[in-house]
Amino acid sequence: MIKKRFFPSQGHDEKVILLLRRHWFTLSKIAATYFLAATAPFIFYVLYKTFSPDVLSGEITRALTILGVSTFYLFWWCLAFRAFIDYWLDVWVVTDRRIVNVEQRGLFFRTISEQKLFRVQDVTADVRGLLPTFLHYGNVHIQTAGAYERFVFKEVSHPYEVTKKIMQLAEWRRKNMPAGELASPSHGDGHR
Repeated sequence: MIKKRFFPSQGHDEKVILLLRRHWFTLSKIAATYFLAATAPFIFYVLYKTFSPDVLSGEITRALTILGVSTFYLFWWCLAFRAFIDYWLDVWVVTDRRIVNVEQRGLFFRTISEQKLFRVQDVTADVRGLLPTFLHYGNVHIQTAGAYERFVFKEVSHPYEVTKKIMQLAEWRRKNMPAGELASPSHGDGHR
């Protein structure tokens, strides 16, 4: 039987408890922005046709307009794709042993941070605004005893439940961790 791995350094007997991405509404805000930007050439076309119908009548002007609009949509697609990749590849994984924070920052730049679960000292949920309150999404801040002060799970669904679950897992891990884990070298802790 093939076991699904959620991240490269996942241990063979490590169980994924939570797999979190940003709330769907954050993607819909980005999509709405790009949709509005996509209508810009049509709006300019209508304005030019209404107020200066002769401007777009020449062959050179028409060719330059097609070139300009094509260039605009090429950049539009590239930026929209980059925004979607940034949304989709930002992932936070909580296992029975550690927390892994994978953040995509552009097409070719990714940061992977991890911290052992027993080092979690405090977990705080932060929900700000009317829509985040009604749609139940917000930030989860994780304070650890490691070199890096905080992990932030940005705009995740049900942040209060996530906070409660992480604190329960951290307490469980402290009570049930193997004797050598505390003294073992901290492979992979921190940022990569």
